[in-house]
Amino acid sequence: MASELQRTARPLARESLGAIALLLFSAPALVFGIFLTALKLRTEHRCDGFMANACSTGCGIALSDPWSLVFGVPLSAYATAYYAVLVLLAAFVGLWPTTFVAPARLPLLLLGLGGLGVSLVLGLYLSFGLGSWCELCTLLYLANLGVFLAAWLLAPEGLVPTLLRGWRRIELVGLTIITVTVAAFLSLVLVQRRIYNEAAAAAARDRAQFTSLTCSEEQIRALPPTRLALPAAGDTEVVAAVFIDLACAHCRKELGFWRDYQRGLDPQPARPRDRKSRPRPGLRVEFFHFSADPACGSLDSPALQRNQSCNAAIALECMHTLAPDPEDPLRHAERLFALQDGPEPFFALGRLAGLEAEVPGLLACMDTAAPLQRVRRHIAFGVQAGLDAPPSTLLVPFADGRPHGRPVAFRGGGKSLEFVDNAVAEARVRSRSDD
Repeated sequence: MASELQRTARPLARESLGAIALLLFSAPALVFGIFLTALKLRTEHRCDGFMANACSTGCGIALSDPWSLVFGVPLSAYATAYYAVLVLLAAFVGLWPTTFVAPARLPLLLLGLGGLGVSLVLGLYLSFGLGSWCELCTLLYLANLGVFLAAWLLAPEGLVPTLLRGWRRIELVGLTIITVTVAAFLSLVLVQRRIYNEAAAAAARDRAQFTSLTCSEEQIRALPPTRLALPAAGDTEVVAAVFIDLACAHCRKELGFWRDYQRGLDPQPARPRDRKSRPRPGLRVEFFHFSADPACGSLDSPALQRNQSCNAAIALECMHTLAPDPEDPLRHAERLFALQDGPEPFFALGRLAGLEAEVPGLLACMDTAAPLQRVRRHIAFGVQAGLDAPPSTLLVPFADGRPHGRPVAFRGGGKSLEFVDNAVAEARVRSRSDD
């Protein structure tokens, strides 16, 4: 009688151990998945500095990557739903092994293999795609390995036989488990999506009361979008973010300086015949509005306000929208700068009306809200970065297509070639030193 009881207890011991292992791996991972979702929300939408205390640079890169959201849902929310389903299955298998162990073997093994595969793909993407590593994410990768081993433990026939033969053994209970698993997973994802989007919208409403910047822009992990850009030759290593006011004479010179500098020409040769090409690969130049006309933002310069530079900034945004020039993105800016050669105020609506023949609908576009919002976003970014007057420049180190390291800032125009060369070199060094 004792030997008979021992024979019936042996398979239960293995199955109970598998259920316990599954619970021990999936339950902490469930809590940690919720933590990562909250961390992403606070990092991307609340900007409360929590990331700096809880996460390294690699984790910050992973959470701010565009692929950290799939169909508007953070990857950590999918992980949370995954582990919640596993906790539910582990509870049923552990409490009622006779009923649920056999039909749950194949679903659990598929879930384990799926989690292991996702971990492998994400780990490779972080290592080779982003050139970084997320220490916090590693805990979930290890949990997925443990889930896979626990599911394998629940399959006494072995991994391959269970996968091959399990499909032929699916009965009503097994089909019910698969259906409930899929439904529970999708329901949990959708619920988290609703909660996350509502929390993000509330955070955006709160932040809109005092800034138009995203958290990435506020922390200079991203630059605001601009159409005034000269692309780099090859991979971008440094972005020269040049902040200009279209009524500023020095800013007009800055435009020409950076156009020539980015092409590899000496903008200030001692003699005309000394104008030689000096290629500067990896340098991208982007121009941002920094109108000191209070009509556009927080900056205030009476001279620039007198020439209504806010009108010029809005007009430039509309010109790029209505008549984009992909071959020369600076053409419209140069056209507006040329109005400085006329009488003041340079950018009164009457003078801008003369551009209607070139850009039909210009004045109507200037009456809309979108171009002014883009201009204010540029100004807010420059002020957040510590700039106080145009022209000013931020040399932002880049790596893997995103800001990486502390920017080099300098104010005022008329910088020498050697000064800018040294500043660009310093920005490159900062990028490498922060790796």
